[in-house]
Amino acid sequence: MIKHIKCDIFKSGADVICHQVNCQGVMGSGIARQIREKYPVVYMDYKSMCDIYHPKALPFPSLSV
Repeated sequence: MIKHIKCDIFKSGADVICHQVNCQGVMGSGIARQIREKYPVVYMDYKSMCDIYHPKALPFPSLSV
C-alpha cells in the first residue's frame, strides 16, 4: 500500500530513501540535487558507477527519443 505524507523527506524518519537516477552522472536538480548535497558519498558512488558503466559501454544501450 502506498501512503502519501506531506513532509520533508529527510526528516521523515525513513530508514531508506530511494530515488531513481539515470546514467548521466549529474544529480543536478530537484530531489537528486538535495540528496547530492546532503549525502556527498552517495553522489561519489553514483558518479563512479556512471563512469564505469556508461550507457555507451552497455551491450544494449537504452533508446533515445
